[in-house]
Amino acid sequence: MLGQEKDLCELIFSALYRERLDELCTRSGVSIHSQYNDVVFKFDKNRFELSALDLTDVTGLLTDEWVRFSKFCVSKIEFFRAREMKQDFPKGEEVEKFDQKEKLLGFSRGILIMYAIEFLLGVKGKGFLGDYVKKSKIPNAKQYVSEVMSLLN
Repeated sequence: MLGQEKDLCELIFSALYRERLDELCTRSGVSIHSQYNDVVFKFDKNRFELSALDLTDVTGLLTDEWVRFSKFCVSKIEFFRAREMKQDFPKGEEVEKFDQKEKLLGFSRGILIMYAIEFLLGVKGKGFLGDYVKKSKIPNAKQYVSEVMSLLN
């Protein structure tokens, strides 16, 4: 592993990260999928590299800025859970309900990394977050950025 890749892996499996994941699960009612394999780590690593952020910024969110960051994480989970419940889909085109899907599969262990990227870039400015979302090929980029920015305010 290269330096930053190794450091990212060590952070994701650190005691502090596990403690923060446990707290997020307790506060939001979500679960974390027990498996975190190379494919999922590579996805998280690629997204982190795409963000061009420094790992020390993420560590800062888990320590000094945890209260603010954790509120954002819980708000984001609750926002998207509520949005899923409100959507109407034509018969036969329904998507899995948020609660059922996430309770069965659980979130990836990298959830805090993904949320940290969005939080940090959003704090830097809407343009930074927008560029990242477009590069990440997240669907409905403009709407997604607006929703994330509203959660930061």
